[in-house]
Amino acid sequence: MKTKLLLALLLFGSLLACGKQATPEADVSPAKVADVGSDGAARPQSGDYSDLFSLAEGACPFLSTEEVAAALSIPAGNVEADGCRYVINLVDGSKSPLLFRTGEMARAEVRRAIDDMRKDQTGLLSAVPDATGDNVLAMHKPRGWLFIYNPDYDRYFRLSFDTLVFGAANKRVTVTDRKTAGENAQKVANALIAKYRK
Repeated sequence: MKTKLLLALLLFGSLLACGKQATPEADVSPAKVADVGSDGAARPQSGDYSDLFSLAEGACPFLSTEEVAAALSIPAGNVEADGCRYVINLVDGSKSPLLFRTGEMARAEVRRAIDDMRKDQTGLLSAVPDATGDNVLAMHKPRGWLFIYNPDYDRYFRLSFDTLVFGAANKRVTVTDRKTAGENAQKVANALIAKYRK
């Protein structure tokens, strides 16, 4: 069962990577809750994220280099940007990539993805609340992806921090370890959410 679930998630992730969209399902009305607490009670959202989840991929950059640098507490000159792609130069001299993507996903699929990531027992996937508690930061560790999901919206954000591919393409560069790159992606995701929250 766990193996089938993992294979389904990897296949879904691969489809997203290829730019394919999940088939929209019947309209799901907003639940106006970000999560369900351990007691089963729904928690209301504390903010409006319509500006964030209405951004199209062509609207890059979603964050300036200064905003990315501030999120990571590094000098602004340590972040290079080209549209949706960033190269982050950390103070230890290592570099890591960060690539923003966004796309459509039916609300039912968003909720299912959040649930699947939370239930994962392999340690390869994880889902934690963002700094507001309204959104979910879902990590796909093997691919180096961090998704921003909100069950009230039919879009998602994906921040790719795949240091393995980056390192292979930039052999003379000291690449940031993947754990640090993932932690940095979470900090940048929280900065993105804060910028567009109303």
